[in-house]
Amino acid sequence: TTEIYTLSLHDALPISRGKIARGRAARGILVVRAAGDKEDTEVEAKARVGDYMAQQEDLTEKMRAILVDWLVEVHWKFKLQQETLSLTVHLLDTYLSKKQVKRHKLQLVGVTCMLLAAKHEEIYPPEIKDFVHVTDRAYTRQEILDMEVTVLNTIGFQLTHPSGRQFLMRYVKLMGAQSVEHAALAEYSLELSLVNYRSMRYAPSHLGAASRSEEHTSELQSQIGSR
Repeated sequence: TTEIYTLSLHDALPISRGKIARGRAARGILVVRAAGDKEDTEVEAKARVGDYMAQQEDLTEKMRAILVDWLVEVHWKFKLQQETLSLTVHLLDTYLSKKQVKRHKLQLVGVTCMLLAAKHEEIYPPEIKDFVHVTDRAYTRQEILDMEVTVLNTIGFQLTHPSGRQFLMRYVKLMGAQSVEHAALAEYSLELSLVNYRSMRYAPSHLGAASRSEEHTSELQSQIGSR
């Protein structure tokens, strides 16, 4: 029987795949990673970004939070995929962990990372002129193009990475779909983690599991409240 490594409040223990559906509600257990996902684990570990803010001389966690919150609004305005937003923040953090950035250039880095993420994830990504407009012409088309080259060279053209949402979708598929409302809650909690700088200390698989846990808890509370 294929074993599944699970995460409870206090410890981790293996259970068989066939027992998940019967036991998850009673024990409050979340699936974290299937045995044999060694490749996913290695990719996840390689893509993680450490605590870099201490080395940034002109930036703070609050500035990053304000930028990411604004990027969420831009993402909504352009009606982009959720993975585009996740990749945008990952590219932003990866770049900031490798380069010193002045605060007046932070928004330029942010929109450039979203441009790259949109090109990677979207069928019809926004054009550069759209990002010039959304920044109220604070930056020119050429500045965005130049920053695009700089970001790509800095991150070594590594645009793919496992996200918390990808793990969340895997867990939902394995454990069964919930209501639309509870699924939206799980994705919302993941979106909030993007704004929180300190959430980077956790692996995407753990963030996905935590959001799935919140969704499952909310579902149980709804069931109890309806009785």
